Amino acid sequence: MLDVLLRNARIIDGSGNAWYRGDVGVQGEKIVAVGRVGTADAARVIDCGDRVVSPGFIDMHSHSDVMLLAEPQHPAKIYQGVTTDVLGQDGLSYAPVTPETRTLLRRHLAALNGNPDIAWDWTSVASFLAKFDKQVSVNVAFLVPHCAVRVAVLAMEDRLATPAELDQMCQLVDQGMADGAVGFATGLDYTPQFWSDTDELVAFCKVVASRGGIYVTHMRSSLGDRVFDPIKEAIEIGRRSGVRVQISHLRGDQLKGSHTPQDILGLLEQARADGVDVTFDNYPYTRGSSLLHRVLPEWTHVGGPEALLARLRDAGQRAKIEAEMAAEQTPWENVTLASIDDARSVQYEGWSVAEAANEAGKAPPAYVCDLLVETGLGVSYLSQSTSSEESLSPMLGHYLATSGSDGLCIGSKRHPRTYGSFARVLGEFVRERKAMPLEDAVRKMTSACALRLGLKDRGLVREGFIADLAVWDPATINDRSTYAEPLVTAVGVSHVLVSGKFVLDNGAHTGATPGRALKPLLA
Repeated sequence: MLDVLLRNARIIDGSGNAWYRGDVGVQGEKIVAVGRVGTADAARVIDCGDRVVSPGFIDMHSHSDVMLLAEPQHPAKIYQGVTTDVLGQDGLSYAPVTPETRTLLRRHLAALNGNPDIAWDWTSVASFLAKFDKQVSVNVAFLVPHCAVRVAVLAMEDRLATPAELDQMCQLVDQGMADGAVGFATGLDYTPQFWSDTDELVAFCKVVASRGGIYVTHMRSSLGDRVFDPIKEAIEIGRRSGVRVQISHLRGDQLKGSHTPQDILGLLEQARADGVDVTFDNYPYTRGSSLLHRVLPEWTHVGGPEALLARLRDAGQRAKIEAEMAAEQTPWENVTLASIDDARSVQYEGWSVAEAANEAGKAPPAYVCDLLVETGLGVSYLSQSTSSEESLSPMLGHYLATSGSDGLCIGSKRHPRTYGSFARVLGEFVRERKAMPLEDAVRKMTSACALRLGLKDRGLVREGFIADLAVWDPATINDRSTYAEPLVTAVGVSHVLVSGKFVLDNGAHTGATPGRALKPLLA
């Protein structure tokens, strides 16, 4: 007897092949029958009609690293059909750690990942992953974060590692991979990763490659021409180490048209022709989001969060910081406060920095510095648009693309990508703009991601695969989250199963938490 029978569905199996009419039978955590299933003997039968049954979607770039433990039902993703979040992105996460470095990272990353009231009691990658297993509604996969590795050995120092220190960091990466990580991630615009060089990353990636893992990079955008040169560094790391390379949130025309999507995609295609296994992920919006203390001069971060706050409180250093910020000529009217971790200022979420600074009677650099002191660095923001609307379709539609939200899980005015990315691709970019065929969009969200991560039993509707499944209407699936109202769930998904258990049933969250901590299947 089957546990679940999904009848008469349009099956989009995740391979990129055209949809076909059929049934999907689930028993326990596995798909046991696909096609015309001869029996109707099932505990639950759902007639899908014109709805699609597809693999559950994999968010290749998420920032739910600790908020998922505090809010395990994860409605932002479940209502879009997402069944797996990839954590550790931008190298900004929390394992491996000691109790001391965990405390430092908790403060350093609070504006990105949140600072929830949970048991902060893990140290290794294995013990961190165990916190999620069967405790959350979605699966998680984890990338060893560069930030944690560097802080463990070099603290928050602006220098390169000695050979002995580099070996020590490589051992931490290797242990993290042995503990179940699917790869290694860095964010080269963030401290302390900013202070590393290409050779350091190649050394780590040789370890990752030996374990069959993937290198995921938020590139070094300050390098050279700020577009091609960062990509070339990522390609060089792949070439020298032999690792698979995944470029995070790659945009099409970052410098207002001076580099077109075709230019950027051509560089990746040439790298692949030369034998470097490189792909990328992106999301369907032009604006970005990050932690506000990132806008401070990089030298202010030396020594960590407490040293940074001390510099902001020191009159002499504060004057230097504000002068350097003013010289950047940031268009503060286009920078929006997304989350503010302080009751005295939380009402300014959704305001531009320029508006909030004017309300406070301060210049924007002074206001930013004061707000960071007031909140203990607990502020995130939405950036101005970093690419054009016209560049989104060619980037999303390219065969090397996979889908990720880059979604933060804090703030009343967080970026709408958390609640909307996957539904927006399927509704706006597939159905309305016809940027790519529906089946290829699903491939980018499922099997393409699973293959990159080494998850060999997920990402396809196949007999023997784990039953991470989504049932949705291709005519109505859409995002509803906006910059003004970002916390609105998507529409069009009726059922979601994770490891064969209903997490979304007839459009309602069941409260189930069957999500697993996924580890790569290397055999």
